[in-house]
Amino acid sequence: MLTDPRSTGWSLTFRSSIIFCEVVAIYGVIIGIVYSARLNSVGEAELYTPANYYTGFALFWGGLTVGLCNLLCGVCVGITGATAAIADASDPDLFVKILVVEVFGSILGLFGLIVGLLMATNAEEFKAAATTTAKAVASPYVF
Repeated sequence: MLTDPRSTGWSLTFRSSIIFCEVVAIYGVIIGIVYSARLNSVGEAELYTPANYYTGFALFWGGLTVGLCNLLCGVCVGITGATAAIADASDPDLFVKILVVEVFGSILGLFGLIVGLLMATNAEEFKAAATTTAKAVASPYVF
């Protein structure tokens, strides 16, 4: 086991990994706030319109994209952070080089946030149909 004689507690590389993971958690909070602004209470009879289908699918797949990108980002930052702590303890000159690799891993979460925001850009708020006697639109994917 390698120990870092320069530090008495947690290494700086381990602390930077924690900060990167906290930033990724903030990305999830940001996308949750943005998506919650699109939600409105609409009666069931007026809910099934093509615009509402588009909004629902855009929010679902955008949220799933952000979540999976943040999950992969967390795995990447965790693996590179553990490796960075060991490498920094054995050779202090590698700190900046490994930190750059860790930053590249954390950018995956930022890419997911950007894609999620782009998916929600064209999605409108949920709104009722123009008339109250409109029939529900069946999804082309339901047989």
